[in-house]
Amino acid sequence: LYASKFAKKPSTSLTTLPKVVSASSSAAPQMLRAMQQIVENAKGVFSLPPPVGIVRKGSTLSDQKLTSCLKGVDRIQHKVESDYGGDYSRICDVVRASGIFQTPSQFAEALRQLQKDPKLQIVRCKDRLNHPVDGYRDVLLNVQLSGQSDERIVGELQFHFKAIIDIKSTAHVSYAMKRGLSFRLMRVASPSPAASP
Repeated sequence: LYASKFAKKPSTSLTTLPKVVSASSSAAPQMLRAMQQIVENAKGVFSLPPPVGIVRKGSTLSDQKLTSCLKGVDRIQHKVESDYGGDYSRICDVVRASGIFQTPSQFAEALRQLQKDPKLQIVRCKDRLNHPVDGYRDVLLNVQLSGQSDERIVGELQFHFKAIIDIKSTAHVSYAMKRGLSFRLMRVASPSPAASP
């Protein structure tokens, strides 16, 4: 029910790369601090993309630190061209963060906090816990700053269960090891011509 209420795909009036980059850089500090407060109030762990990563509870990161973890220009261009047919108004994850929770009650509390937060407005919710996509089991929320003008930016806040992240990390390592072993076995079974006597 929660996801169906916010099912519409978001878009913005930002139609060029410079506009997307400028609006994202301006909105990121306020948006990310609001996300951090919601996650920490629900007793979750707040995490940002590299180079920041896990944020110590109660930390106040500088604007420079917060904008350092925005999606890069090359990745924005690639995503817009490959996924959205060159339409920059559809990119919604230049500003992004995650909340990681131990219990369902923490998870639910974060959703409640977000829904009533005066600083952020939910524009879309994708329930990938009950409807996994490509192995992802989380809740993906697109949000915007409340009262934002037409030059608004839509950000992404993902909610995860720690147990699922731990399992996924282990599975990824196992897959990588298996793939590496298969590659080495193939090289032994089919040596290059230069290696032949």
